[in-house]
Amino acid sequence: MSADGVIPQSSGCPVRWFGALAVVEIPAGRNFLNTPVLAGELGAALDAGDATGLIVDLSSRGVGDFTCLEALMRAARRARGRGSWLRLVIPDPAARAMARLVALDGVMPVHASVTEAVAADGLARRGDRECPAEAG
Repeated sequence: MSADGVIPQSSGCPVRWFGALAVVEIPAGRNFLNTPVLAGELGAALDAGDATGLIVDLSSRGVGDFTCLEALMRAARRARGRGSWLRLVIPDPAARAMARLVALDGVMPVHASVTEAVAADGLARRGDRECPAEAG
């Protein structure tokens, strides 16, 4: 599967695939001028190759950098609307704690790594309970 031709190379948001799971990295220093641009890019990744899930990797973003929160919420709603899901990767324990504080992890599960987020898909398919990443 590929997001080639769906997400412009100039977007600066690399997409990797783990089976039918799309992983979009939001790079450091990548500022989005408006929410619809980022929401559109996340939606395009979700639609590319009929992804069963979308993992948004915020590893490169600074602690507490939730400037893209509205776009993430839009993408999560879009994912749920098509029977899919959205998970976040936030490696920094302080940032994960902040996500829990604002109850973000109740809407989009938060994980410490992409590997953990991908593994959670296997848990969900087996019917096991998915738990948000620990604070550190």
